[in-house]
Amino acid sequence: MSFTIWLNYGMMVSADVENSMVATERVVNFAKNTPTEEEDKGPSDSPTWIGSWCPISFRNFSLRYTQESSDVLQFINFEVTSGLKVGVVGRTAAGKSSIFAALFRLTDPNTTTPGGILVDGKDILEQPLHTVRRSITMVPQHPVIFQGTLRFNLDPNNEYDDIQMNTFLRDIGLKQSLDFKIDGGGSNLAAGERQQLSLVRALLRLLKTPIFALDEATANIDSSTEENIQKILKERLQRRTVLTIAHRLETVVDSDKILVLREGKVVEYDTPQNLIKNPNSEFLAMIEKNKTQKRDELLDRIRASEN
Repeated sequence: MSFTIWLNYGMMVSADVENSMVATERVVNFAKNTPTEEEDKGPSDSPTWIGSWCPISFRNFSLRYTQESSDVLQFINFEVTSGLKVGVVGRTAAGKSSIFAALFRLTDPNTTTPGGILVDGKDILEQPLHTVRRSITMVPQHPVIFQGTLRFNLDPNNEYDDIQMNTFLRDIGLKQSLDFKIDGGGSNLAAGERQQLSLVRALLRLLKTPIFALDEATANIDSSTEENIQKILKERLQRRTVLTIAHRLETVVDSDKILVLREGKVVEYDTPQNLIKNPNSEFLAMIEKNKTQKRDELLDRIRASEN
């Protein structure tokens, strides 16, 4: 009987070792076969590469994630003037998150087609990668949370004081102290709290960046908390260029313009007021799919903002 117990234990340990070695093999292959990002070639055009009011321009832009794959963005053209708030909507795999991936240069554009992205009149491919990314504040759908204190997660580079951090924590609704210990991946926080933490971190960075990008940033937050956060963002982002991805239309109906994507192409780009007046509008069709009460609320909000 003892031999059987030890045999079972030995098989379990052997299986664990095999799984660990497979994981190690994958990490090694990933490190060898994945190309690294280019090093910064030097300083940007000036210490203040872009101003506080920052226009964005996609010009005939196409994007693919590998040379063998098809384009996920196809000849994208749209202009975001300084200080404009743009809501980006579309069905799954429409290319919404790819817009942000392109803006952050997470992957290079399709070099076989002409086109590019201009930020404040300058091609982002001609600017140092580090400079481009530090000029944009992004709140991802799945925030990265580090093991350590709340203070470290909000300000890993020690750039802000406690007063600033506590002010944003209070405004967003997080009640933990700056010395609160967070487990790896934020496992001791609820999904909504992790997104709130990510929003506070972004608001702190917003003190130094002119562009704000939100990718489903309030997807796991209850409606009352989201309403409060949207109010705070509206106050804080008055002098910022904002791009917002959302599946919940109530998140973006108050935007200055709506960008509708389908299969990697721009199908509509106009004010929400003009879009709902067009009976053939895809944005209007998305609103009409909601239940009667919610649909009427969305339409009333858009019409009220026009007045």
